[in-house]
Amino acid sequence: MESYDRAKFMSMKREALGYSRRELCERCNGMSEKTLTRLEKGKSVRKESIKELLEFYHQCSHTIYPVMELEMLSMTQVHNEVLALMFQGNYREAKRRQEFLEGYVKEGEGDSVRYSEVIGKELQCYMVEKETDREEGIQYFEKQIAAMMPEGADLEKWPLQKKELHIFLAYFNALTLDGRYEEVIPTLRKLLANLERRYHDMMTFSNLYGCFSYKLVRALRETGQWEDILEIAEKGLKVCEEVGDISNTCGIQSELLCYFKDNDFFHDAKIKEQCFETAKEMYYLSEVVGDKSKHDYFRRFLERVYGYTELY
Repeated sequence: MESYDRAKFMSMKREALGYSRRELCERCNGMSEKTLTRLEKGKSVRKESIKELLEFYHQCSHTIYPVMELEMLSMTQVHNEVLALMFQGNYREAKRRQEFLEGYVKEGEGDSVRYSEVIGKELQCYMVEKETDREEGIQYFEKQIAAMMPEGADLEKWPLQKKELHIFLAYFNALTLDGRYEEVIPTLRKLLANLERRYHDMMTFSNLYGCFSYKLVRALRETGQWEDILEIAEKGLKVCEEVGDISNTCGIQSELLCYFKDNDFFHDAKIKEQCFETAKEMYYLSEVVGDKSKHDYFRRFLERVYGYTELY
């Protein structure tokens, strides 16, 4: 389960909207400034007394939920298997297991049901061939994101749970399937800034930070925006290294190799040699985590660019 300071979480939401306590209470009729102060100091309050506040924050409760509430260990295992199969690109089997999982969570906690639906929609985007069907999935994610926070909230400051961050991730995946990289860049920048300024314990969100870094580097490369690719990649790689995140390390490094090659950095023998060693290391690491697409990419890169075939 995620570890949140509930009081800090609630005060951060107000600050992300730019309101003082008095101003926020004026928007939420019936709530006193004293009640809001107690809430933001971690003291107990009656849910009825902050009902309008929760509705304004688009929050059903002031208790923070984990990504999914799955009581049975076997169901948690199925959920993890679905994510692993999606990572491997085996969408057909992922969909089969996801449908089994949906049968279990449909009567459960509302947030679990919602997150399960998000995974199902993401799978739909990967598997459909018609642009109209994929656009339907994108619109679904946009609707979910709009429901996360009030209009006017600063995304760089608004506190997001892992579940909500995963909805953003599904949205980015759907957009990039259509090559709509320009649309994801501004939001990815804000989310990375959000994680950097909000979470002192990066361990909790390191995987998402690495994943967002990878996707931003790719989007910038695909759109020819080279200016700060290296800075973003280095920060992402540092977080991944600290927690041993091999998957996103491979993703970021694959984009950097393309960046160096596309910008003709290989005329520098030292850079070309460094990229050679990186590609070899990533080739073997991608096999460790079972990422076949990255494993094949690094193999092809080594063979095509360096003529290197001494791979097992």
